[in-house]
Amino acid sequence: MRTKKNEEPFNIPKAELKSIHKEYDFSEVDKYMEYDDNTLDYINAFNQLDTADKIIMELYAEFQSQRKVADILKVSRTTVIKELNRIREKINTNL
Repeated sequence: MRTKKNEEPFNIPKAELKSIHKEYDFSEVDKYMEYDDNTLDYINAFNQLDTADKIIMELYAEFQSQRKVADILKVSRTTVIKELNRIREKINTNL
């Protein structure tokens, strides 16, 4: 994704993006919470994603809208749909 020199790569404030990323940070699973095996498998598969894939999934989880994610990332809705499907396949492969 290319942007002009002074243009933000996302149509969302950096502070809000960092807040969303922190909310969905599963790098350290809470040891005091009880998770079933299925949930732990999904958390581990999510943690194996690269940063770009995590951002797409986090934005989709936060806004529950392919169109909103597309607006934020400044790409088409079709691109978001394709990327979400690719990421879901990657997660399911890692389960």
